Amino acid sequence: MQNQAKFYDVIIIGAGPAGVQAAQSLAVYGFRVLIVEKNSCAGGLQLNNPYINRWLACAYNKRGEDFVEAMNLNLQQPGIDFHTRVTGVKLEKTENGGEFILSGTSTEGEFCGSAPKLILATGVRPRAAGFTPSDRLLIGPGKQIDNGYFVDEKIAILGGGDNSFENYGFLKEKQAKSIKIFSRSLRARAAMIHAVPKTDIFLGEYTVDPEKMTVNGEKFDRICVFYGWEAAIPFDDVLQLQKNQKNYIRADAYGETSHPNVFAIGEITTRVLPSFVTAMAEGMIVAKRIQELFDQAKVALLEAELRNAGAVSENFLQSAKHFFGIGKRKYPL
Repeated sequence: MQNQAKFYDVIIIGAGPAGVQAAQSLAVYGFRVLIVEKNSCAGGLQLNNPYINRWLACAYNKRGEDFVEAMNLNLQQPGIDFHTRVTGVKLEKTENGGEFILSGTSTEGEFCGSAPKLILATGVRPRAAGFTPSDRLLIGPGKQIDNGYFVDEKIAILGGGDNSFENYGFLKEKQAKSIKIFSRSLRARAAMIHAVPKTDIFLGEYTVDPEKMTVNGEKFDRICVFYGWEAAIPFDDVLQLQKNQKNYIRADAYGETSHPNVFAIGEITTRVLPSFVTAMAEGMIVAKRIQELFDQAKVALLEAELRNAGAVSENFLQSAKHFFGIGKRKYPL
């Protein structure tokens, strides 16, 4: 498989805001990037966001789909190979551990890429907590709520975070007959909690029977589960990265993980305020960090050559040359 691989400088898994920004920034620096995405296009959580984003100072009256269009256009620039709807994806390490090989099938055809640096930007998914989604049991926010028909329905919402209370308002606008929030604790913003009548909030332990569509024995037409998010970590068996207690990848401010050549950005890591904006910022930061690492190694190699072979060990020169793939790669200056 290694002999068939196309050589890149960086491989990125996940084409949400963090992954796309990293790919775009790396291309600007002159690196060659392979980026793969399980969906039909780039966008991440924005693919499922039908609402106007009121948090961005540089964008007015823009919805998730507007950002999706821009992200996909930016992946068309030279230096980026973008594969969508990837399946059968396999990640391997070379025998000496210096390269990652990613292969699989996509809409664009079969691919096999090799690179010394790997970025994980696979984001999060709604936490199902053992529930199986159906047309009557909805897990997570987004288009299924915005596009759904809830007129005169009796709705149960599970969870006490922002999504639960925000979607209470959305379901009210959809003319649901009644809505009740069930939560063991409250984590939403105070203003959001105050906006919901106290009679529509049950605080304490509760039991759910998804087959009978009951919560605490009370029958509902729909149950909406908003239990937050969980990290979507790919190839955990291969990479075995360190994680925190909530099973998010541990990464520093530069996106560096417990593996020296693996970076993690976006909501797959734990950040103070995960968002569209901070994900893009992390994409720029990790691209700059990788550029710096390549430059440091290249400067060290050039310095060693200038000092002449007598003062530098042959092992060092060979390892530096391997880092740059001399003979098979041409790195940007």
